[in-house]
This record gives sequence, C-alpha cells and structure tokens, in this order.
Amino acid sequence: MPYFIILEIKKNDAEEIIRKLESENVFSDPIVTEITKASAFYEAEAEHKEYYSKHRQQQYCQVIIDPKIKKLQQLFADKVKKTKI
Repeated sequence: MPYFIILEIKKNDAEEIIRKLESENVFSDPIVTEITKASAFYEAEAEHKEYYSKHRQQQYCQVIIDPKIKKLQQLFADKVKKTKI
C-alpha cells in the first residue's frame, strides 16, 4: 500500500475517534487537536538518547518524568508490562 494512502487511513482513523469522543461527550470542552501532516523528523543527538535511563538520579527525571510514568502505569495497568522504574 503506498505511503500516502496509509497516512490518509491514519488521518481518517483519528478523525473518527475525535467524532466518537465528541458524540459521547467524553470531555466538557470541544476537542481542538489539529490533525496535520507530520513535519520533518530529526533524530536526537547522542547525549539526548536514552536520557531517562542514563540520568534517573537527575532532579528533572525524579520530579517530572517519574510521576508521569507512575500515572501511566496506574491508568493503564492492564495494558503495561510490569517493570520497575
């Protein structure tokens, strides 16, 4: 399947999900997410790759990233592999 067709399918899927969420009144405010073509992607520099794994004792990781990971693990416990952070 050509790449552009796959992108169009993904766009249609995203639009369908938004319509469903809005029709079910999942959120009190309208969904304002824009569905656009992806812009250029640039690979991270070496010092930024695996930052969390390499710098878990950094304050940023402990204060910002750890709580987000814990929240995701709680919300999606049935879908996430059991790993210790």
